[in-house]
Amino acid sequence: MVPSGVVLNVSEATQKAQVLIEATRWIRRFRDRLVVIKLGGSALEDPEVVRNLLKDVVFMETVGVRLLLIHGGGKAINAAMKKSGIQPRFVQGRRYTDPETLEIVTQVLAGEICGELVTQINAAGGQAVGLSYLTQNVLLAEKLFLADENGVPLDLGFVGQVVEVNRDLLLKTIDAGKIPVIPSVAVDWQGQKYNVNADTAAAAVARALDAEKLIFLSDVSGIYRNRHDPGTLLSHLTEAECRGLIADGTIDSGMVPKVEAALDALKAGVQKVHVIDGRTPHSLLLEIFSDQGIGTEIVANPGDSGRTTTGTPSSSSSHPATGSMQKQSLHPAARRSSQATIDIFKQYVIPNYNRYPISLVHGEGSYVWDAEGNRYLDLFPGWGCNILGYSPPRLVQRITEQIAHLIHVPNTWYTEAQGDFAAALCSRSFGKAFFCNSGTEANEGAIKLARLHGSSKGRYKIITFENSFHGRTYAAVSATAQPKYHEGIGPLVPGFVYAPLNDLDAVRRLVDRETCAIMIEPVQGEGGVNIPDETFLAGLKQICRENDMLLVFDEVQTGMARLGTWFGYQQWNVQPDILTLAKGLAGGVACGAFIATEEVAPSLKPGKHASTFGGNALAMAAGLATVETIVEDRILENVHTQSARFREHFLKLQKELPIIREVRVRGMMIGVDLNIPGMPAVGKCMERGVLVNCTHETVIRLLPSLNIDAHQVDEGVAVVSEVLREMAAQHKK
Repeated sequence: MVPSGVVLNVSEATQKAQVLIEATRWIRRFRDRLVVIKLGGSALEDPEVVRNLLKDVVFMETVGVRLLLIHGGGKAINAAMKKSGIQPRFVQGRRYTDPETLEIVTQVLAGEICGELVTQINAAGGQAVGLSYLTQNVLLAEKLFLADENGVPLDLGFVGQVVEVNRDLLLKTIDAGKIPVIPSVAVDWQGQKYNVNADTAAAAVARALDAEKLIFLSDVSGIYRNRHDPGTLLSHLTEAECRGLIADGTIDSGMVPKVEAALDALKAGVQKVHVIDGRTPHSLLLEIFSDQGIGTEIVANPGDSGRTTTGTPSSSSSHPATGSMQKQSLHPAARRSSQATIDIFKQYVIPNYNRYPISLVHGEGSYVWDAEGNRYLDLFPGWGCNILGYSPPRLVQRITEQIAHLIHVPNTWYTEAQGDFAAALCSRSFGKAFFCNSGTEANEGAIKLARLHGSSKGRYKIITFENSFHGRTYAAVSATAQPKYHEGIGPLVPGFVYAPLNDLDAVRRLVDRETCAIMIEPVQGEGGVNIPDETFLAGLKQICRENDMLLVFDEVQTGMARLGTWFGYQQWNVQPDILTLAKGLAGGVACGAFIATEEVAPSLKPGKHASTFGGNALAMAAGLATVETIVEDRILENVHTQSARFREHFLKLQKELPIIREVRVRGMMIGVDLNIPGMPAVGKCMERGVLVNCTHETVIRLLPSLNIDAHQVDEGVAVVSEVLREMAAQHKK
């Protein structure tokens, strides 16, 4: 009813009515869907902008959208620190947070901004409640560990990362018709407060709640092809396209963690992520309730089936190992069924491998798909070769670029890529490099070099260690001190003698005038994830120095950031004379190398050793992309963080299950040693959509990709735990 004396503007009213009608289908579509909104940047600085944003939030809640708001407040924190006479300091993009800074952060975020947002939502007609350590905490954190390029720990103070979200409390609050407002402050299990990144916290909440959308409200309009050209706004991007833009530098600086958080959310099942400028009037409504939107929408790659089924009650029925295939259609990357491929193998491939009855056709990150479209969380990708997961974007881009120029030229020529990769490796370690194609080749070359170096003195013997594994070519398998690998292939290459691990006296007894070297894995992988005593490697070096011998470290498995430093020897500060590398050296592309000190390298003279494909341009380009990814994506930091997470999970499980004899973790080498046969766990985990390994009959071995995230760690451990509980119950019977 129009009030008396007021003239109705029919045209204007009609336009408003039309807008509501056009929005009806969008309102209906998002009714009862959950949307997580992250508010930050300059959008928080303008009171009028905040009021208008919150009015839109209230409108969305009124029409049935289930909402949650999480916020940062970096500029307000800077202002408060300046007022207190404290100079902000940042370490690798994180705010260094000492006790004084933490006090300011918590006061500004939880005490001021959160309360003001709640007040304004309520004033606009909504019902909001602040959830933090001051009221009811919903974000559980652990201390965030960073490391520099050499793996040296960096002090961040009280900076954390969200590892758990109180899902039940949040859903209960939302179901009660209230809008939770959460500051980016979290606490650990002991109640210690931490400053956490608001973008990654929002992504963690979105994952935990299975949100339909995650929206980043900031002071930028989205992602641009050229940030200086407003006409280059990218309105729609896939996950793969985002990773490509990060790799080529289009997405850089402060936008990278935001986009990485978005991609983490998509992997966990969030349907869409939006990046929009919160300062634009009604930006929330225009992005969600219209056809075009105004920012950048990020979605999962086409064909990605969304959230993995690992750990769900029905997951086992969708995997071929159960014998009950439900999916009939093939994955888009598949040309035939798994069984059809198996039939071809039976006819044409020598059956020297025990293979699982599955044909894998596509991988991305820590996930891999079979021909039937079933997705698996792979905790043993490429037997430790895929240190960056499947199809890492920088490698894909760099390999694609390299193929257009050179794939392979012989080592009678110089190539830029080989020189650059050698420099990248040696500048992070020592000496000079020789390139080959695999771990066993690298070890063969190291053995030859050690003998060449000692030949003038009549030295050729090499001491290796029980339960070691150095490869399957003749010298490498002769160096492998496991009788099962020697059966039926004798006589072996002479000159290898074996000592027990962690027994320096036994090593000394084996040294004689013909001994030229000691060869050891810093952590025995295939042997069961056996970690040496803290002083053992230093003791070996001392023995070598006393007897003019070389120390050779087989780092085929421990090299390239696997332990949280560039190379394993850096964990113990014991530098070898020769270092061998392979597996993850080029991110999954076939590549091997050994590095020798300046004193030892000249013993390998022209004509003494060679490798036809060693150092080929394709592998070198992949290796350079691997190094770049480790640096740019802070992989060393992630190894420290997720290693601690794996350790905590499995130590807790060990207390619960008597069948677990020992938990051995060093970086991303994880062994759970059972007192019962472990092989059944491999099949049971595969049935539930998780891939693991069993070695030495009783050790469940994990070599996850080094960029695995906390959510994937939790997913994988949950399935392994479920399987081990089942096995423990059966054993008890």
